[in-house]
Amino acid sequence: MGQHKVKQYNREQYLAHNPYCCFCGAPATTTDHIPSRQYFLGRVWPEGFEFPACVPCNAETRLDEQVGAFVLNLRLINNNPEIEALLIRILGAIITNSPDVAHEWKSGLATSVSGIKRAFREAFGPLGDELRGQNCGMINLGPLTHQRIERFTTKLAKALFYKHTGRILDGYIFPALHNIYIDPIAEQHDRLRKIQHFTKSVIHPTRANQPLTDQFLYRYTRNLDPPWLFAAVIFSEQMMFDLIVLSEPAMDWILTQAGQSSTKANYDFFRQPLTFRNEATAGLFPHADFPRHSTRAPRKGFQRG
Repeated sequence: MGQHKVKQYNREQYLAHNPYCCFCGAPATTTDHIPSRQYFLGRVWPEGFEFPACVPCNAETRLDEQVGAFVLNLRLINNNPEIEALLIRILGAIITNSPDVAHEWKSGLATSVSGIKRAFREAFGPLGDELRGQNCGMINLGPLTHQRIERFTTKLAKALFYKHTGRILDGYIFPALHNIYIDPIAEQHDRLRKIQHFTKSVIHPTRANQPLTDQFLYRYTRNLDPPWLFAAVIFSEQMMFDLIVLSEPAMDWILTQAGQSSTKANYDFFRQPLTFRNEATAGLFPHADFPRHSTRAPRKGFQRG
């Protein structure tokens, strides 16, 4: 069986076991890689992060994923020419496909020596002078960029919710982006201690047994009845997301326990309603234990039966 046919067979088997789009509940006809393959060096993406999707959901965040891939791959100190080449390639695509975002990154930045010096000190404190001396640059992450990142994180949150609860989200997403180097060190350490205490599982993504944790890593905890998920996701060395994902019953339970059931409408901005509903999606639990054919060549000396 050729490699193309093997991949096609595996995709068909996966969709047979996961027949509905994990983002909206429509019939799934494609698979979507979350995070996007373009985010990873050499497009070597982690195994186990392929999700069932309909064609519109698969395609709608393509430009958002380009912006996310650029911003989340930024490093304060980068000695890896592969990362530099990746950033240059993605930046070229963003200039072509999203020129408004590329323009926003340059707008409002200081150009004088004293202005640049002041901007680095305001952004990074004592570390600012060292970074400026190493010829680091700055970009302006304005509202257009934040909109793209929010759409990227919404899709990531839905995918991880599906992966770890087995449900298609009909509920709420509360994302928070943290720039690790801007937050005060004491606050960083306190926050990380709380996350480690609260989260029960750590995911170390791999590909062919090779770790990819220098690019993507997360801790999480979840509940199945009612379904909810909390994940702390780290991209590269600089950016971290907190993702609180609550099903409708979980949101109802939390507000009831807090005695605030009447305030539910205040959270409509964070609501992610299920677009397509049927009896199957309500109780859907994905199965990843179907047989996959390998695309690898047989080892030397191995005889096919």
